[in-house]
Amino acid sequence: MLQPGLEAVLIAAASPEGAGALIITRSPVYARIDALITESGGPASAEVEYLEPFTDNPVIAVIKAALCLHHAYLPDGSGPWPRPSRHTPRRAAVRLGPSRHLLLAGATSRGDLQVVDWARAEGCLVLPVTGTDLRDLVDQVGTTSEALRAGASVAGLTHASLARSPGSALRAVFCAPDVAGLERELAFASKTLGAAKNEWKTPKGSYFTPAPMGPAGKVALVYPGAFNAYPGLGIDMFRYFPGLLPRLEEQTDRLADLMRHRLIYPRAARPATDTGSALLSDPAKAFAAVSYFGYAQSQIVGLLGVPVHGAFGYSLGEVSMMYASGCWAPTEAHLQDRAVRAESLFEDQLSGAKLAVRTAWRIPQSVPSAEIWATHLIFAAATDLPLGRFDRVYLTQVNAPNEVVIAGDPKQCRALIETSGCDALRLPTDLVMHCPLVDETKMAASLRRATIAPPFGTELFISASYRRIEEFTDDQVADALGRSAARTVDFPRLVRTVYDHGYRFFIEVGPASSCTRWIHETLHDTPHVAESMDHRGSRTDTDVARVAARLFSHGVPVDMTALSPGR
Repeated sequence: MLQPGLEAVLIAAASPEGAGALIITRSPVYARIDALITESGGPASAEVEYLEPFTDNPVIAVIKAALCLHHAYLPDGSGPWPRPSRHTPRRAAVRLGPSRHLLLAGATSRGDLQVVDWARAEGCLVLPVTGTDLRDLVDQVGTTSEALRAGASVAGLTHASLARSPGSALRAVFCAPDVAGLERELAFASKTLGAAKNEWKTPKGSYFTPAPMGPAGKVALVYPGAFNAYPGLGIDMFRYFPGLLPRLEEQTDRLADLMRHRLIYPRAARPATDTGSALLSDPAKAFAAVSYFGYAQSQIVGLLGVPVHGAFGYSLGEVSMMYASGCWAPTEAHLQDRAVRAESLFEDQLSGAKLAVRTAWRIPQSVPSAEIWATHLIFAAATDLPLGRFDRVYLTQVNAPNEVVIAGDPKQCRALIETSGCDALRLPTDLVMHCPLVDETKMAASLRRATIAPPFGTELFISASYRRIEEFTDDQVADALGRSAARTVDFPRLVRTVYDHGYRFFIEVGPASSCTRWIHETLHDTPHVAESMDHRGSRTDTDVARVAARLFSHGVPVDMTALSPGR
C-alpha cells in the first residue's frame, strides 16, 4: 500500500548481480512482486509466460516487464498476452543473475481502465466532413483543410462536423496515418470530390458516396469459414480495443487455448508457414481460432455503435455466428473442439484417417489419406461442370457465381477438371464436409449446446434452409447445423436470401476477406456495401477505419468519436 502523499514507490530486490525494481503507482498498479526466486532452475514452475533476460540495467528490465503485464502484450510486438486462465494472473520473470529471478504478476491491465484506446495506440486519424449537398460538402472540405493547415485539432474538427451531421445529407470521411496525410487527402478531395458520380475512395481508406442508402438498409454480420486463420491474425487488435481482452478472459476460461495463442502468435524461431500448416492440418484448432476472432470483431462493431440487425455464416462460420450472436454462451467455447473430437468427427472420421470415406468406399487403412480425398477450387459455374459423370466427386461449396469447390476421390477430381477445361487449384485443406459422407446425426450431436434466442431480435440465417432461424431450441439449431454440414453450401443463394430481407450492409467479422469478395461478385451492381474487418497484412486500425468510413458515409449510425484522437 502507498503511504498518503506518495504517488509511486520503487521496490527493489537486491542480488549480488545487481538490483531489480518495480514501479507501482496509485492508478494503475502495473504489477506486483510475487517472489524472488533463487533456485538455479529458474521460474519455470511458476507458469511464467515471459522471461526478461539479464541486462546490465535490471531496473529497466523490470519496468519493461511491468509495462508488458499492464498492457497485456508480449515484448517486441510478438502478440497479445491473455491470462492462462480466468483466475490466474499473467506472470513474468526478470533474470537478475545466473540463479535469481524476480517473479512479477499482473495487476491492473490497460483494458480494465480503457475499453477503446484509439489515440494512445496511435490509431489512424479519421476525420468526417458533412454537407447539405455536394456543393456545400466541397466547401466544407475546403474550410476543414484550411483549418487543419492553420493548426486546428483533428478532434475539434471532428466534433464540429458531427454537430452539423444531423442536418447533412452527404458525408465524407477522410483517413490517414498522420495530420500531413489528412491534409493530402483533403487537398485531393477539394479537386476531385465535386465531380464524383459514383463512390469516391482512396487507398488510405477515405470514402464518400453521392448516393447514400441511408439507415433504412439493415446491417448483417458475416462469419467466414473455419480455415481462414493465419499466423499474426489480429496481432494489434487489443492495442486499439484493450477492453475486449478482460471481457473475453472473464467470459471464457483458458482463452489462450481457445484462440490457439501459440499457433497464431508463435514466439519460437518457427517459420510462419509451419504455424499456418498446423492450423490447416487440424480442423478443430482452426475452427476455434476463427470462432474466437469473429466473436472479438463482432464486439468491436458494437463498440462503434453500429446497429446490427442480422447475421449469417459461410460453412462452419455458422457455428461462430451462434456464439457471437449470444445464442450460445461464450463460456462453452473452450469445449467446442473437445465436443467435436469426442465424437471423433474431426479427429479421424472426417479428417486424419478419414474413416467415413474409407468405410463408404471400402478403402483399406494401408492407402494413405492423401490418396483417398482431395479438395479443389474451380473458377467456373457449377452448371459448367460434368458432375453427373463422376460418382465420387461432390460439389461441396458454391462460393460465388463463377467459383465453386469440389471434393472427393483425387483421380476423379483431376479427371473432372481435365474434362471441363476450367482453371482449378488444389486446396491445402482436406476436411470431409458438405457431402453425403458426413453423418448429419453425429454432427448435430457434437454441436448441440444450450441455446437461447439472440438478444435484440437479431435475425440469423442458415444454409440448411436458406431462411431465418425461427425456433431457437437446442435440438432445432443443432439439427440445422448438422444438415448444413452434410449438404452443399450455396453461398450466393444465402446472400440473396439475406438481401431480399432488406439487408444492404455486410460486415465480415473474422479472418481475411473472402466472404466480402463473394458478396460483391454475387450482388454485383445491386446497391450494397460489403467490407471486411480484417485484411491479411493490414493493420487493425486501417481496417476498422475503412469500415466505419463506408457505413458513416452511407448514413448508418456510427460513433465516430470512438475513433477520435480527443476521446
